[in-house]
Amino acid sequence: MLTVYRRGRVWWLRGSLAGRPFRPRSLDTQFRDVAAKRAARFELESDSGLRSISWPDFQMEFLASQAVRLKASSLKRYSFILTRFGRFLAEQGIPSVHLITPETLNRFLVARQANVHPTRGRAITPEGLKADLRILKRAFSVARAGGYVRENPVQQGNLSTRAGQTRPFEADEIRQMLADSRLEKDARLRAQVLTFLYTGLRISDVIGLEAVSLKSAEAVLILRTRKREKSVALPVHPELARAIQTYFAGRNPAQRTSPWLFSTRSGKPVKNLAAYLHRLFLRCGIPGAHPHRFRHTFAVRLLARGASLYDVAKLLGITIGIAEHHYAPYVEELRQRARRLVAKLNFQEPASPTCTADAHLLGATS
Repeated sequence: MLTVYRRGRVWWLRGSLAGRPFRPRSLDTQFRDVAAKRAARFELESDSGLRSISWPDFQMEFLASQAVRLKASSLKRYSFILTRFGRFLAEQGIPSVHLITPETLNRFLVARQANVHPTRGRAITPEGLKADLRILKRAFSVARAGGYVRENPVQQGNLSTRAGQTRPFEADEIRQMLADSRLEKDARLRAQVLTFLYTGLRISDVIGLEAVSLKSAEAVLILRTRKREKSVALPVHPELARAIQTYFAGRNPAQRTSPWLFSTRSGKPVKNLAAYLHRLFLRCGIPGAHPHRFRHTFAVRLLARGASLYDVAKLLGITIGIAEHHYAPYVEELRQRARRLVAKLNFQEPASPTCTADAHLLGATS
């Protein structure tokens, strides 16, 4: 038997459940009628065979189980996302983990997309949303194994992460970035921006680009991508080669001996590259810009100049299916063929004999 009681200004739930003592927990409301409804719903759902646990309690349990396998930085990231999700659940009045549905996650993702960072002045990117979902997917996998949910809600339904949205930079936007005064003063940042434009690498690959990846004699970058672990060989464009050479000329001894191609003055990788790029986008007045758009720009420019989807897939280190999913509308050969086919259409001419015969047959069978 469960009863509600007041502790301070908030109503709580206590008693016993299925003959076992029940640890008191907050109902997160100051109103008695809301508390009664939540208590009744909680007791009803507890009879469904699922173990009931609040999100804060589950979060503590999950992070404790992951502490051994995750790095401290990853654990901090997990805690941040799970705490944010917990605040959303509290706002939605969802007291238990087993009440979370794919619709709940969709509402959370919509709220995340609408939330603009107060100091950075930008919203989350599609890649950021997918990163949040990966964390929640792992959390709900543990919740399912623990009997808190029947199915992983991240794997159900169609969650709106805006995945697959291809947004290359316009030519004017690229000119604005390359003409930025900071790029004229900072040879390293200019070389990094040109690396994005002329290789289509992800930001994680540019940050972790090792000095041995650059084969100066062959003018090629050979590396293994971090996300999909695909080996790629990227020709170094002459403009990129000149930018790297200019950057090399101004390096200090620590940077010359650093294992990283682009390093800080102390020889460490430039992990705050995203912040540098964001400030560049703000200075150039480019709305909705993020580093992954360089990758889209690289692929779309190649396709516009006659490259095939196979070429793009091999250079980006992805499958042909993924390349087709993102970039098929930009294949110039297909676009020109579609223009020719559409140009031949003429709805003012009488129907062809074949069409007339087909229409007659359809009329006879109807």
